Amino acid sequence: MTYVRSGVLVQGFMAHVLDRLLAHRLPDLLPAMSPERRAEVLAARDDLRRAADAYLAVPVSVDGHADMDSADIGPQWSEDLIDTETAATILGVTERQVRRLAAAGLGTRVGGRWMFDRRAVYAERQRRSNE
Repeated sequence: MTYVRSGVLVQGFMAHVLDRLLAHRLPDLLPAMSPERRAEVLAARDDLRRAADAYLAVPVSVDGHADMDSADIGPQWSEDLIDTETAATILGVTERQVRRLAAAGLGTRVGGRWMFDRRAVYAERQRRSNE
């Protein structure tokens, strides 16, 4: 599901990442905003949260099977993002190959490093095993 507001399109994993970042930082930033800006930011946050919830509703288990509800996995921030080395181990490929996959859309740059959604990596592993 995709939500569009003011010409900005955010969906999937990126909606999830931004939602988690805002959950941690927004409470510190809101008090300094004018009431009008605060209302605008909170409305955008609600849209972003709905997009993130839609992303998390996609059923993919941690072992690559699509028969487990995402609620069983849990949206823990620290467990959702994995680094290049971990993704390479899960996929059974080199870190260099994982970086190529990242550049093709599987990963997201966070602080200058490639980070991967654990569920997306397991889904990629499942896709590869079905080929």
